[in-house]
Amino acid sequence: RKGFDSASGGKASPILPNGKMISLPIPYKEGYYYSDIFYENDKTYLELMQSLGIENVRLSGKSILTAQTFCHTDPDIRYETFPNRANSWRPLFGQISGSQTTLENGDVKAGDLFLFFGTFRKTEINGGLKFCGNPFHAIFGYLQIDNIIRKKEELEDWMKYHPHANWFDKKKNVVYVATEKLSLDSTMRGGGIFEFRNSRILTKLGEKRISTWDLPPQLKGHISWNKEKFQTPARGRGQEFVIKEASEVEEWVKKQFEV
Repeated sequence: RKGFDSASGGKASPILPNGKMISLPIPYKEGYYYSDIFYENDKTYLELMQSLGIENVRLSGKSILTAQTFCHTDPDIRYETFPNRANSWRPLFGQISGSQTTLENGDVKAGDLFLFFGTFRKTEINGGLKFCGNPFHAIFGYLQIDNIIRKKEELEDWMKYHPHANWFDKKKNVVYVATEKLSLDSTMRGGGIFEFRNSRILTKLGEKRISTWDLPPQLKGHISWNKEKFQTPARGRGQEFVIKEASEVEEWVKKQFEV
């Protein structure tokens, strides 16, 4: 679970009218400015947020959104986020402390696939770009693991820009490096962003509580909580869940990558 929500950021991330999903990185005390990162061409995240009327961001408290507001650029799975990237760049994802323990206990390893979800709302052009409809949880991106960096000395130079590259003095900090190509489709990078479609929504239709999910039946009995129920509220913050390998799970995953 990544990006803006009611606790971190204070808003939903937008789905643009053309179906592009923009996961807004959460605010943080250090890192890159929203004005330094891009969601397409020369359009910055700051400009997008301001066009949506976002004036404040929330982490431990409310802060006024300015050109000098820091954000936590993780997972970094959108090629356009930083200008002048090498074509050989690969997506990165950092994890730490108890969240990393959950992944270790689930035996997450090289070859496995992260599917990232977050809180989203659709937008429309109505006297400017505006949110419309209710927020919901939806899958917005992916990263297939090539290797896991566990020590600072293992970092390659090109990885050192990532926020978790500076956190190896903290407990159980790791950086997951994406494969060069996706094993399910060799024409795709090992990590990236999905376009929006209804089948990527996790929230049960008509539910006001967005963490009440309507999981597909293929995942029943394979996901790491409430195994007998596949329509369930995500526990607590619900940051990470492990889905065990099975043929029906693989078929569901393949469908996530269909256009």
